[in-house]
Order: sequence, then structure tokens, then C-alpha cells
Amino acid sequence: MKSEPIVQLWQMWQKLLAVGLFLAVILLYWPGLSGAFIFDDFHNFVENPAVHVDEWSLEAVEDAATAYGSGLPHRPVATLSLAVDHYFWGEDAFGFKLTNVLIHALNASLVLLLLLKLQGEVNRQFHQFWPPWSAFVLAAVWAFHPLQVSTVLYVVQRMEMLAVMLILLSLIGYLQGRRHMIGGSGKAAGWFALAMICTILAILSKEIGVLAPLLMLAMELVVFRFSCSTEQSARRLKAFFVSLVGFYLLVFLVWVLPQQVDPARWAHREFTQYERLLTQLRVLPMYIYWVLVPAPDHYLFYYDQFSHSKGLLRPVTTLLGGIFLASLGVVAWLVRNRSPMVALGIAWFFVAHILTSNVFSLELVFEHRNYFAVLGGLLAVAGLLQMIAASLNRRIVAVAAAALVLGLGAITATQTATWGNQMNLALALVERNPDSERAGLDLGELYLDYSDGYSTSPFFESAMRQFERVAVVDGASIVPDQALVLMKLDSGRATPPDLWDRLIGKLRDQALRSRDFDVVLNLLRQRRDGAELDDAKLDAMCRTLVERRFVPAPVLVQVGYFSVQVLDDVELAGLAFRQAADAISDDREALERLRGSLADEGVLHLLEG
Repeated sequence: MKSEPIVQLWQMWQKLLAVGLFLAVILLYWPGLSGAFIFDDFHNFVENPAVHVDEWSLEAVEDAATAYGSGLPHRPVATLSLAVDHYFWGEDAFGFKLTNVLIHALNASLVLLLLLKLQGEVNRQFHQFWPPWSAFVLAAVWAFHPLQVSTVLYVVQRMEMLAVMLILLSLIGYLQGRRHMIGGSGKAAGWFALAMICTILAILSKEIGVLAPLLMLAMELVVFRFSCSTEQSARRLKAFFVSLVGFYLLVFLVWVLPQQVDPARWAHREFTQYERLLTQLRVLPMYIYWVLVPAPDHYLFYYDQFSHSKGLLRPVTTLLGGIFLASLGVVAWLVRNRSPMVALGIAWFFVAHILTSNVFSLELVFEHRNYFAVLGGLLAVAGLLQMIAASLNRRIVAVAAAALVLGLGAITATQTATWGNQMNLALALVERNPDSERAGLDLGELYLDYSDGYSTSPFFESAMRQFERVAVVDGASIVPDQALVLMKLDSGRATPPDLWDRLIGKLRDQALRSRDFDVVLNLLRQRRDGAELDDAKLDAMCRTLVERRFVPAPVLVQVGYFSVQVLDDVELAGLAFRQAADAISDDREALERLRGSLADEGVLHLLEG
């Protein structure tokens, strides 16, 4: 009975700590709310009318729920949240970023709750002592870590954050269910149902939601080890996870892998599927370094300049990275009894990257992929420190923990302030990563906006210098070349022939990405609208594009129409139309629509000729 007031007091302190952490996160990120939209924000919702909800209706909800059109399940939870933000904030980035910060603050409190329950379970199962305050320190470090800034203030990563929020809830539900299951309580089923519902909602936020059961499995293997009140319950639990892993493998081998080996999926990448997998042997150790050494200069945001591995020894760090990652797996196995937190942290880090470091045709590196993985890294480090700290003075440990939290907070405050000013962010990203075309384009476009289109403005000249600089970096797209062509046209300057030659050469020799196709179509549109562009160069550009493989049929159709209507090049038009028909030959309905469209324009004979 005497312990009841102590328990009540601690429960009150837990709530106060959770609220304090929530408020501290908001305060820390507040300077970043004045920032602007960036990069994929525009494609996903700024320029996506499906989420521009001004008046709610059943049709508006349906449009918003399917606004993310590529792949299943279309991420309806995330896109609906963006539609709600648009309804209240319009196109003001402040409101969208505020929602992200609130989600991150909530996630920090959920991480605290998860860690408290996880540490309590480890204390019971392994007779260790994890003081409750250590959960608060770990949750604060996770929330204050500067690696999280680009996820929280990059609005489109709402999808990642919502999925992680629901994953955290599912893990908490699973932990509660397992505690009741061990005690033989009938309440376990309700908690497991909650975990399942949260997992489904996480998948509907972003595909990483499918990782929730694997994170539970890691927790089961390391912490609970299928301990149950009855042998029958243990067998059922084992059967569930065996079936789950079997189902995942079946989906991967029968559905995912056959789609991902299609060469067309990799035509827009500078690397092959094999090279991407090899490169992850370097990327994952780099992520671990980011977690352990939280310096802002490490976080470049854009990684378009990151070179891919061409073999295990090209570069040799690929093989070394593979050895390092394998050694982590060995360490996790060896210390699973003595330090389960180390083993669980390593397992969670790897599970968090199962999708993004796999066979999918994704970019090589992104910071937001570590949003949950940071927690795995911190758990592993905490497990190591727990063994060391047992022999240290508690005051020293407390002072070191406080210094760590405050230090990370100071670094992150600087980062959020940088993100809160569009020009400061653009300058910082170029300074950190001068070889990034994307960073240079952002700065150049910002200079151009500042010039208000006046060619006599010093900002106009700064923009042109920035575009000229990034146009010649390794692997640069044709975007900066297009900008230079149009800027010289607008300012009445002659366009050097070598500028067009460089643009056409890139179309001929480099992997073509969606933005390259957008540039081509924009140049054709500019010419149709009366821009005095060189028709001979446009003809050469179109011919080069048509001669490439895996060009989307809609792009080829527009090239065909332009060739016959503007360039009067029927030979090129016929070639473009036939290439478009070949690209959609497996889709009879699309092919018939193409034929109907060409017939309406009176050029069907070019397809058949």
C-alpha cells in the first residue's frame, strides 16, 4: 500500500514529461515554419489539384484519397491530411509545416511511451535496470536529432511521419498485448486488434507501414522470445509470424520482384538494379555515421551527385561496407542475451531500411528514410552505454545526458532557423554540396524569382551564372540548359550553338528522367506560343529523343504532332507515332485511343506508313 503514492507520483511525472517533450519539440521547430515548399512538395500537392480542397464533398474526399496516383494503396491517409491542410491554409506553407511539427511532437511522446514499456519489459525479462529517465533522454535525442529536420520541415514527408506515427502505435499495442498474453489476460486480443488496425492505417499512409509486423517480430525474437502463459499460445504466436514471413516472401518473389526487374523501370536511372543494391552497402554505413555524428554539414538534403557502386571493389568501400554491416548482424546475435537493447536496435535499423535499400527503382540516398531508423541506432548505442554507465557515477551520467540533449537541441535550432528562410536554405545547400544540380537549380530559380524577370537585375545575372555552373556538373540534366536558352531569349541575347549541342548531347547519351521529358515538352510549347527558338535545333532535339528507348508514349505523341504541325517534318512525325504505338502495344484500349486521336487530327496515315 505504501508504494501506491509513489506509483501515482511517477505516473503523473510520466505525463508531465510527455507533455514537456511535446512542447519542447514545437518550440525547437517553430523557427522553421516560415520556410517555403521545396522539391517534391510541388509535384505531390502544390501542383496537384486533387488535394486542393476548398469545399468538402464525397467527390472531393475521393479525389484527395487517390491523389497519389502511383502504386498501391495510393497513400490515402497522407493525401487526405494534405487536403485538410489546404482547406484551412490554402497554399500557405506555414500551415502544412505546422501540421508536420505537431505530428513530430506527437511521435516524440509516442517514442517515450514505447521506450518506457520496452525498458520495463527488458527489466522484467532480463533482470536489467533501465532507469525510467533514460527513456526520456532517448526520446528527446530522437526528437531533437538534427537528422530529423529535413523530414519534419519537408512537407511531403508527412507521408513518412504519419506512417511512423501509426507504426509506433502498433508497436505500443503489440507490447501491451504481449504483456497481457504473458499474464494470461483476456485483454490481449483487443490490444492486438489495435496493433493490426494501426498497421493497416500505416500502410495507407505510406508503404513502409508493412514493416510494422517485422519490427514486432524483431521485438519478439529479442525481448519476448515467444514467452506465453500457455504452450498453445506460444505455438499460435510462432505460427502467426512464420505465416507472416512466408506471406511477405511470397508477395516479394511472385509480385514485387518480377515487376522490378523490368528494364523499363530502370531506364530513367544512371544505375542498374544490381548497382543500386551494391551501393546500399555504402549508404547504410553512412546513415549510421549520420546518427552517431550529428553534424549539419553531413546532411546535404540533395544527393543527386552521390556516385553509385559499379562492383564490390569499385569503390572498395562497397566491400568494406558490406563487411561492416555483416559484422553488425553478428554482434546483434552475440549480445542478444547480455544486451537485448543492442540487438533490438540493430535489428530495427535494418528492418527500417528493408524497403528503401531493396530492389526498387528508388534514388540512392534520402535523409527521411532514417526517420524511424534513428531510433534503432539510438537503442543500440544506449545498450552499449548502459553496460558502461553501470560503473560510472550517476551524476556524471546525468550531466552527460543533459549535455547531449541540450547540444542536439542547439544544433537542431540552427538547422530549423536555416530551413525557415528560403534563401538561407538554398545558399546553405549549395555551400555544403556544390556538385548537386538540384541544389544549384533551387538557388538559380530563387535568384530568378528575385529578379522579377528583369534581365538588367543583378539577380538575373546571378541566376544565369548558377545555371551555367550546374549545367556542366557530372550527370546534370537538360533543365539548366533549358533555363539558359529561355533566359538568353528573354534578354535578347544570342543563344550559343554549343548550348543547344550540349542539351541535345545529354538527351542522346544520358539516362532520361521525367524532368528531361518535361523540358522537351516545355520547349515545344514555348515554340508553339511564339518563342523564336531555332527550328533546326528543335528538330534535332526531337529526332534524338525519338531514337531513344523507353520514352513515354504521351511524350512521343506530342513530339509527333509538333514535328508535323510546326516543323513540317512528316518523316520524324511518323517515326514518333510508330514509337508511341510500340510503347503501348500491350494496351489495346490505349492503342485504339491513339489511333482515334491521330485520325481526328488527320495524320493516321503517318502511323500506318
